[in-house]
Amino acid sequence: ILGFPNDTQESILRDIEIIKKELPMDLISFLCLTPLPGSKDHETLHTAGVAMDEDLNIYDLNHPVTAHPKMSKVNWEETYYKAWEAYYTYEHTETTLKRMMVTGTSSSKALDLVTLITMFKGCIGIEKIHPTKGGVFRRKSRKDRRPTLPIESPLVFYPKYFFETIWKFCRWTVIIIRMRLLSKKVLNDS
Repeated sequence: ILGFPNDTQESILRDIEIIKKELPMDLISFLCLTPLPGSKDHETLHTAGVAMDEDLNIYDLNHPVTAHPKMSKVNWEETYYKAWEAYYTYEHTETTLKRMMVTGTSSSKALDLVTLITMFKGCIGIEKIHPTKGGVFRRKSRKDRRPTLPIESPLVFYPKYFFETIWKFCRWTVIIIRMRLLSKKVLNDS
């Protein structure tokens, strides 16, 4: 969980490096400290007058929603994405796979892990959404808009969506190829 009162971007990234070196964890999920509406924490913060985001749609554990004593909202959000990037590097993925091979894990289980890490890297790095909410292709509908936003013209929406999809497809392809090459290298070396 990111966003405890003493957390800073530096302390969080330092802690992630310690986790990578000292704890044999294959996957890790990062969440923002969030006082969920209706909870005692939310009530306490509201009563104390702590600034909280008015948009209840983002109280999903993936967005900073309260004032933080050491990080601005922008810095906290940046830290959230940097945490994912810091943990799911290609180098750390290679280390994780090597550890699996040394402990006798089957190749199929190692490839399952590569698939999960690929999804984690792509969902966060490309779509900017938590891996549990994403997939390889994100479908969008021109008419699915918040009531406060106007519906885009088809002449604007579809070309933008087309080029965005092509760009994301290219980025996904790069991640998939790099992960396949990395896993092939580790499996061949073991």
